[in-house]
Amino acid sequence: MKRAARLLGFFGGATGVGFGYLAVFLGGPATGLGANGRGWLIFSSLIAMLLAIAGGWIGTTTSGRSRWSAVALIAVGILGFACIAAYWIVPGVLLFASAGLFLDSRKKVDAQARV
Repeated sequence: MKRAARLLGFFGGATGVGFGYLAVFLGGPATGLGANGRGWLIFSSLIAMLLAIAGGWIGTTTSGRSRWSAVALIAVGILGFACIAAYWIVPGVLLFASAGLFLDSRKKVDAQARV
């Protein structure tokens, strides 16, 4: 279960970086055309890419702290959506699924420890 959670965390981070680049490339031409809020779009896209890297790192490197990693992945998912909204739907779902699997694996380990 933790292996699937780690894979989902990694793919959530990887797709987050990809969609962050997409938002930057779509925001770049908007800067040249003089669109409103263009500076915020590029800045928030860069922040979203950093969040995606953090989500991928958290999803792949945490070993024994399932609750901490789940809370961190949920926070990354929410903050990423706040930054680039619709671009973050796929990475956000992957990160939330990874957090759910981390919490589910934690419950199974606790149940096995009681027996």
